[in-house]
Amino acid sequence: MFRVEWDEKLATGVAEIDDQHKEIFTRFNDLLEACDRGRSRELLADILEFMNEYVLKHFRDEERLQESVGYPKFIAHKAVHVELSGRFVQLQDKFASFGATVQLVIETCKLLSEVLFEHIQEHDKALAEFMLQRQSAA
Repeated sequence: MFRVEWDEKLATGVAEIDDQHKEIFTRFNDLLEACDRGRSRELLADILEFMNEYVLKHFRDEERLQESVGYPKFIAHKAVHVELSGRFVQLQDKFASFGATVQLVIETCKLLSEVLFEHIQEHDKALAEFMLQRQSAA
């Protein structure tokens, strides 16, 4: 079975944010395991509900952190969150309209993969680096 594993290279150094990222990894692995067992369509509703609640909370938490530290790329980072959030809502809308299709499972896996790897690597790591530089300058 294919799994995605948390890697400390993805750590931001902010325990709350890293713990939230780890929880998203766990849920993605749950979906991958369900796919492996041919049960992904059964789990999809739970995953989409989780993503629309937990991930959106996670984005809000990150944004509060960015504002509190005066992160100069806050507006651009928030725009990425808005775009990703909209894509999660679209998936949930598709689920409501068409049910748990194979295509929807694939789209959900793709979006989760983007959040876990591209977004964390590019955007969240930049925030972490900014915070570390700020701490060492203080």
